Amino acid sequence: MVLPRDKEDCNVKTYLIAGLALSAALIQSPAISEDKGDETLKKGDALMERSKFSQAAELFREGIRANPDNAKAHCRLGAAMAVLYEQHLKVGDKKAAENDYETAILEEQTAIRLDPKYASPHLILGQLYANQGKTTEAIAEFKQALAVKPNMFTAHLDLGIAYLTAGNVDESIASFRKAAEIKPEHPVPHVNLGILLDKKGNHKEAINEELEAIRIDKRLYDAYINLGNIYLDAGDLDNAKDRFEQGLALAPGHPNATSGLGWALAEKGFTKDGIKKQRQAIASYKNFVPAHIRLGMLLAKTGDKVGADAEFNEAIRISPKDVTAGTEYAKFLETKGQKDLAKAQYKRVLEIKPGFSPAIQGLAGLESAK
Repeated sequence: MVLPRDKEDCNVKTYLIAGLALSAALIQSPAISEDKGDETLKKGDALMERSKFSQAAELFREGIRANPDNAKAHCRLGAAMAVLYEQHLKVGDKKAAENDYETAILEEQTAIRLDPKYASPHLILGQLYANQGKTTEAIAEFKQALAVKPNMFTAHLDLGIAYLTAGNVDESIASFRKAAEIKPEHPVPHVNLGILLDKKGNHKEAINEELEAIRIDKRLYDAYINLGNIYLDAGDLDNAKDRFEQGLALAPGHPNATSGLGWALAEKGFTKDGIKKQRQAIASYKNFVPAHIRLGMLLAKTGDKVGADAEFNEAIRISPKDVTAGTEYAKFLETKGQKDLAKAQYKRVLEIKPGFSPAIQGLAGLESAK
């Protein structure tokens, strides 16, 4: 299950991997099926495993009718409705999705009321809140799950993601470290730790975390791509190139790896190859913002101002709140002598993220040059 890239560094980072996505894989996990109850619930679990969520929901309702105080039946019904909520969202049925979401919330709250010492409803409720952007509420539920069951692996992972969404990087790192302690042979905490440690500038430790993830699972392409990005940040272009190529061998056409490889090549002086790779990344995934930003920067370097302008604007169109896209576009406008437009762009970035230092520095430089 995959989460969006870190918003601040979305131009270079790969994806954090964790829970939060309400899927059959979660519902089938020990968090939900830890204490299978009567035959009705067992049959419902079997239907869940076969992705027959609507039929499973009906069986869980049957279990509730037979025993209204069955917390596990309420929890399972909430879980099934959570998956249906995601499915209806994907097909654009917002009304059905809203009904599913409300039912899922109510069922998990009911399960908690019936059995306050049951951790799973807190976990699922936290995931539901997180997917609705209710980060504070999500953090509270994950903490409640861990208060009941301190070694709940998925809850630590999800809490780490929620903390990061709230901007609490240190707390996020602590959550992933705890998850790694609970399941040392699970690669996901190490993958996520690598990203966050790199964010804090601790390249050496970040590299070690990604290498540990690879030791555990040599087919985990995310870790290779993360390593490529970390090596880029550390200025080690040769290792970055090698790791991106390893990632592409496992995941051909992966836009992040393709774009990263192109950037490494461009930094080594192969600008044309770098441009080609950015175009390939965009061809693989047309809305991949990092490739549009990098392509804009490389085209500007070659003197193609029209093409560069188009790429920066496309990046901003796709992701209007991407502060890196806005800042790089402002820098480009400066090079064209369009200082007023550049200032406006920097200010727009700072409205989105007031403390974004590259935009602060860029704007200060323009204003001091009066």
